[in-house]
Amino acid sequence: YNGQTYWLSFNIYSFLNEESLFPRWLNIAGGYGTSGLVTAYEQVYEIDNVIFPEAERVREYYISADIDLTKIKWKSKTMRGFSEVIGFIKFPLPAVKWKEGGHPEFMMFGF
Repeated sequence: YNGQTYWLSFNIYSFLNEESLFPRWLNIAGGYGTSGLVTAYEQVYEIDNVIFPEAERVREYYISADIDLTKIKWKSKTMRGFSEVIGFIKFPLPAVKWKEGGHPEFMMFGF
């Protein structure tokens, strides 16, 4: 769907040995989305007397860092509990986006 991006996040530390100094809380995320899906049909500019602007349909791929709050070793019990409760929420981090047939570009989601 237009305006939606789907992400998969991978924990790098889980692939390393126990002595690794790589942060347990740092993940790498890959995403996929599209733009230009204004209507359900290609090259349709008018539906029920509503005129849609011409838009090229393009696939978009993303890569970004991802922070897993539940893997941070908090000293505070409150912060540990808070991270468990909101751990499923992902906050926007900078990403690199590649559009089909285009060049990579740096993005700040939500800004």
